[in-house]
Amino acid sequence: LIKDLRFKLHNIDRLVARDPLLVLQLKRRRSRYVAVYHKLKLMATVHQTQPTIQLLLTTSDFVGALDLIATTQEVLNQELAGVQSFRHLGSQLIEMERLIEKVTEADFVKITKSYLGQPTASEELECDEEDKIVSAGFGF
Repeated sequence: LIKDLRFKLHNIDRLVARDPLLVLQLKRRRSRYVAVYHKLKLMATVHQTQPTIQLLLTTSDFVGALDLIATTQEVLNQELAGVQSFRHLGSQLIEMERLIEKVTEADFVKITKSYLGQPTASEELECDEEDKIVSAGFGF
């Protein structure tokens, strides 16, 4: 009789308490795995920003490069704060931003000087020069 009661209590304990707790544990573990997966995916994306910025700079897309730098800095400060493998990336991004500003400023000065150096002031800008000035201006 006591063996039978112990067996029934064991079965009730397993069905009522242990199995639901196991389900909750597995659900919590799965959510942590998903969070780690998303964090790793974000880290991989941030890891690819420097080559992407270099590509944008080679195509003279300074606005896109500055936007990518700002977005990456925001992600580093909010989502990936404390990740040791990215501890120097913030300063590298700031340096790239300064470089872009210098290049954009130099382009703007060069284009402005070439425009002001034209013989007649009444002539309109050619499309290429106008695009260059607008592009340089947006970089500021």
